Amino acid sequence: MTEQYAAAKARLKAEKWAHGTPEDAIRVMCLEWLEWDEENGGRQGVAALLAAEGKDTKGAYKAMEEYARSKKKGTCVKLEPAEAMGAVMKYYGVDKDLAQAALEGGLMYYLLTAEARKYKPYSTAEAGNAKATPGSEMPTGTRGGGKFSLDIGGLEDLL
Repeated sequence: MTEQYAAAKARLKAEKWAHGTPEDAIRVMCLEWLEWDEENGGRQGVAALLAAEGKDTKGAYKAMEEYARSKKKGTCVKLEPAEAMGAVMKYYGVDKDLAQAALEGGLMYYLLTAEARKYKPYSTAEAGNAKATPGSEMPTGTRGGGKFSLDIGGLEDLL
C-alpha cells in the first residue's frame, strides 16, 4: 500500500454525505475504483487521481450531471452505469478511451459485484458468503393449512 493510496482512501472516507445521495454513491464507486486499481498493481495511478487537490465527489457529481444533460432527450435522462462511471473517470482526468478500456477490462464487473455484495442472500451468515445451491433457499410455507412451494405446474394448480 502506497502513501498515495492511503491518502486517497482517507480523503474519500472523510467526505461525509448522507447515505443514498448521489455524492455518497460516487464516493463509494471511487473507493471501489481505488481498490480495483490497487488489486491490479496500481497500474492506472488511480490513487494519484483521487488524491489530487481540487477534485472531490461533489465535483464528480456535477460532471456526471453535465454529461447526463448532454444526453437528455425530451424530459428523459438515462445513463447506463458504465457511462456514469466513465463521466466520473473523465472528471478525475482519465482519457475516454482509457476509461472505456478499464471499464471493459474488469472495472465495471468489479463495481457491480461490490454493489451486489451489500445484499445478504437468504440462508447465509453474512453478505457475500453465499454457498447454498441454486433453489435451496426457495421459500415455502402454508396456504389453507397445506404445504406449498413456488413450483407451479399449470394454471389449474393455482385454483
